[in-house]
Amino acid sequence: MRLDRRGFTLIEIVVVMALFLVVIAITGQSFQTVLQQTSKLFRSEESNIEGVVGLEMMRHDIQQAGYGLFTQPSPVGYSEAQSAPASNYNETLNTAPPRAVVAGDNLPASPGYLVGGSDYLAIKGTTVGSSPVAQKWTHLVYAPGNGTAPQTWASKAENFTDGDKVVLLSRSITSGGTTASIVPQGSSFYASYGQSVFAAYSTNTSSYFMYGLDDSTPRMPFNRVDYFVATGGTVPQLCSPNTGTLYKGNVNQSNGALTKTPILDCVADMQVVFGWDLADAGGNLVSDPTQ
Repeated sequence: MRLDRRGFTLIEIVVVMALFLVVIAITGQSFQTVLQQTSKLFRSEESNIEGVVGLEMMRHDIQQAGYGLFTQPSPVGYSEAQSAPASNYNETLNTAPPRAVVAGDNLPASPGYLVGGSDYLAIKGTTVGSSPVAQKWTHLVYAPGNGTAPQTWASKAENFTDGDKVVLLSRSITSGGTTASIVPQGSSFYASYGQSVFAAYSTNTSSYFMYGLDDSTPRMPFNRVDYFVATGGTVPQLCSPNTGTLYKGNVNQSNGALTKTPILDCVADMQVVFGWDLADAGGNLVSDPTQ
């Protein structure tokens, strides 16, 4: 009996393997393209989400501008940002009441740093700080027989703890309006929080409020953040030429340097517009932007 020994020839096997390799190559290339597009889409969506969070941070800081600032000259000097361009928005006198918002208009380009034609925004207040202490405040209350002590809140997370750095303000209401003055602690504008530190103050004539400050060695009786568009660092390749990154810069209380946090990529310009500087169709300035 003769067995049937038919099979594939060497040529057939080579042809099939070649076709198989071509299919694998095409599939691999397609898979690589899908991965690249997915990676780009992921980075784009990640940037969009970060941008939303960053702009929300900016909105919060703008709303908090001026909160907890004193209105009368400080009896104790203070310092702000250490170097330019941030130092251009320091107060001229180191005892002057700080402005809630200070802006620079159409700044010149600075190679490796600022994007030309963009604005600069400095926001000053107590709650714009980055530490949990900067989000806290309280006031002094007087209890007959028990003296004066800081008000404590029901939530422990909202209360200061011993050693937190705070600035104490005295607020008075007169016929000329409401004023807020720094109550110096010896030769310093701040104090280390403690239940007994403020026992000597009477609340019969003035209202005393205290606000938290960043860091253990404050140089400012308030906290400050700056917003600007810069080219320093890594700008994503998908961004158009001549664009930069919108940064939030915290002015460090310890040394006056900026701690920069990128909050939005591919920014060509940032313009600061004050409502009272808006003009109507005839070129007349109006205080209400809806007019």
